[in-house]
Amino acid sequence: MSIQYTLAFVCLVIEVIAFVLLSLPFGHKQKAQAINFVSTSPAFKPVRTLIMVVGFLILILFFDALNRAVLNPPSKVDLQGQPFTEHAVNSKKFFAQRNLYLTGSTLLMFYATTQYYSLMLFHLRTKAELEAKLKVQQRATEGTPKREGVARSAEAEAVTTIVGGSPARRGEEIELEGLRKRS
Repeated sequence: MSIQYTLAFVCLVIEVIAFVLLSLPFGHKQKAQAINFVSTSPAFKPVRTLIMVVGFLILILFFDALNRAVLNPPSKVDLQGQPFTEHAVNSKKFFAQRNLYLTGSTLLMFYATTQYYSLMLFHLRTKAELEAKLKVQQRATEGTPKREGVARSAEAEAVTTIVGGSPARRGEEIELEGLRKRS
């Protein structure tokens, strides 16, 4: 295997390890701290740039392997006059297909890992924004007079209506369950 494809294989192994580490069920705080550290640390900025460059280079290797395996497959005419022509053609086809599968699976894992990482980062940032908004809302409602308490209870009732249905409907469901049990 040439050095490019050896490095592609090493990248594949690293991406699999990174994906497994992202997928492990760590606690929310530990995972959030690790992801925030990687996404905001200036020390990891060159690493993130290097990962993107390596991904682009593997994409180039994929197109090269695709060209060799599918568009320009080796033929017996290219190797006439050499001993073991059949064996040489088959080995070249095998190596071309192997390189195609290797770079393709590396690209797939690269895409899956980056998308999973960005999804987790989006989830953590959205959750942090929601918690910040809830804290602001709680601070605002702590100092409100009692008249606004009626409005807050109306909002709470609207939320329960959206989440669990209206109180009248819940009463009807309880009556229906009681009738079903009696019959």
